[in-house]
Order: sequence, then C-alpha cells, then structure tokens
Amino acid sequence: MATNFQTAPRLTVEQEAISFSRKELAAVYELVQALNGTGNRVELLSVFAEKLSGMVSFDTCALTMIAADTGQMFMEHATGQNGELIKGHQVTLGEGVTGWVIANREAFASTDPRLDFPVRMADSFKSYKSLAAFPLMKEGELHGALTVYSTSLVEYDKDQQKLLREAATLLAAALTSIDSQSKPADAGASFTSKPLPEADVSTVENSFTN
Repeated sequence: MATNFQTAPRLTVEQEAISFSRKELAAVYELVQALNGTGNRVELLSVFAEKLSGMVSFDTCALTMIAADTGQMFMEHATGQNGELIKGHQVTLGEGVTGWVIANREAFASTDPRLDFPVRMADSFKSYKSLAAFPLMKEGELHGALTVYSTSLVEYDKDQQKLLREAATLLAAALTSIDSQSKPADAGASFTSKPLPEADVSTVENSFTN
C-alpha cells in the first residue's frame, strides 16, 4: 500500500522566534528538560516519545532513523497501538509517507495512514484516520523522521503541526549533538545539546504528491 543527541550548551527555546500559547510553551520546555536529562540514544528516543504524547494527540508514534554506516532506514522506536508491529520496519527512501518526507526533507500531514505501510501491515491501520510526519533535521543534517498516527483525528491542524515541528527540531538537535560528541563505542555517553535555530512553523502540505 506504500507509495514511493557535558560540555556543550544545553537545549534552549528561542521564545521570540516561535509563537506559542503559554500552555504550549510550558509543554515545549518540559520536553527540553526531559531531553537534557537523558543519558543515551535509546533513552533519548523513549523519553521523547513519552513527552510528545503529552503535547500532541496520537495513538502510535514512530521514530525512523537513518543508519550512518549503511544509509538504511528503520523505525527504530515505536510506541502506542501497533508499536510492536511497526518497530524495526524498514522504510524505503521515497516510498510511503515517511519515506517521502525523508527523501524530500519536507513535512506531510493529514492523509490515510495506510499509505505509509506495505499491504501486509496496512490492514492493521484501517481504523486510523490521519497521520503527520516531519523530518528530523538540524542545520541540513538529516537523521530520519517523526511520524504520528491517529485513530480519532481527521487531520492534524496548524497548532498541532507547529508543536510537532518544534518537537522534531528539538530531537534533531539532540541527535546532532550526540553524533558529534560521542564515539561509536560511547553510545551510552551523557549529552547536552546546542541551542536551537529559529523554527519554521509554516503549515505542512495537505495533499500527497507521488
């Protein structure tokens, strides 16, 4: 059915660069603090998904990572309904919504979640109504994608997309930092991230282009 991360500065939020409500800003700060408190990549991804659930509604969250050595892409962390099913799923560049987002380095939202999976997995998502996917990218360095799926939301609106985009930027900053500070043998090393760049909070496209 699919179609084509203690010496650096800590994570900070540029208040003047992003327009958030007080509640949204509090949620973003909570995410920042949680990411700064993680000690390794596995914990980073787990804490991120947990905190994201308090910011934006979803039934399933998948974090697709690009392997630095091979360039292959897998849903390295998945949580929620069908999380165990899709964890480890290999994503092909340009295929499915997540593959398209990584290939084009652009966000995509509000389409049939079944389009993100091959036929053998798509049936498990027949009760889902929408998804939103964002590239995990910091200063041109692409780590993968964040994709959330919902059984209740018909679409992810502008405010939800804004929060997802900011969360993806925060995670990308954390991943960039861990990649630059940790040696391969030190994957469990603690980290703190560099300040965030100004976030782009424009609305994502609402139609899929093959």
